[in-house]
Amino acid sequence: MFWMALPILLAAGATAEPASCGTAKEAQMARYQPFYINNEAIEFGGASYTKYGLPRVLLPTDLTIVGKVYGVPVGADATAPDDREIIYLLVDGGACEFQPYQKS
Repeated sequence: MFWMALPILLAAGATAEPASCGTAKEAQMARYQPFYINNEAIEFGGASYTKYGLPRVLLPTDLTIVGKVYGVPVGADATAPDDREIIYLLVDGGACEFQPYQKS
C-alpha cells in the first residue's frame, strides 16, 4: 500500500527515524493530542499555526517531513519544503490523512 513508505526527511540537526503512515502510533497522530482536539494554535519553527480546512489524504510523495510538534510528524509540500505557509500534521496513520495548518 502506498502509505507504507512515507519518506522521512527531518529538519537540520534532527536525527532520522523510521516511520510511515501505516505504522504510526497513537502518540504520532494529532487526533489523539489535546491541542488538536481543542482546536488550539501550535508553534512550529518560530511561527504560530492554526487549523486550515479539513484533513486530507496525501500521497507519501506529496510531503517532506520537516520536524515534529508534540511528537506528531509535521510535513511540508515536497515541491517547496522551505515554504512553510501551510504545514501538515498526521491525523490518521491508516488512511495517511493530514490536517493542514496555516501560518497565523
